Amino acid sequence: MIKKWKEVIIISLLILMMPLAAFSHDMPTVNNPPNKPSRPIGPTFGEVGIYYYYTSRATDPDGDRIHYLFDWGDGSSCGTILYESGENCTLPHCWDDYGFYEIKVMAIDEHCACSEWSEPLVVAMPREKLIWNLNILNKWFSSMFGSKIIIPLHNADQY
Repeated sequence: MIKKWKEVIIISLLILMMPLAAFSHDMPTVNNPPNKPSRPIGPTFGEVGIYYYYTSRATDPDGDRIHYLFDWGDGSSCGTILYESGENCTLPHCWDDYGFYEIKVMAIDEHCACSEWSEPLVVAMPREKLIWNLNILNKWFSSMFGSKIIIPLHNADQY
């Protein structure tokens, strides 16, 4: 009789434990997305046709490795190989056109969970260096002649 009760207890325990075992192997674990990457770091002023380097970094709460996606603000983007969580990622970029660009970065962990976009870094590729020196020229002209130079700018939003 005792032997029969032991069998009943063992079978009951096995039946109760089966769902737990099934859950532990078949149930997927929760994958958290990486934290928002840091705002890119790099030059904020440059010349068209020259490569500049920008760095960002993100961590993953699960310790997963991370791909980075850089959006260069000019219609192009660049993805990376896997980096360790918290490791800096540095990429080069060259702009072909004049203007202002917002660089932003997204982190994607090895299980495809995506972070939100980083805060953008605004980069200027001015049409001419002369425009950026206009203040200095105006100060000198004003000190010499008492008035400022007035230069009408067409498409001023390009500068």
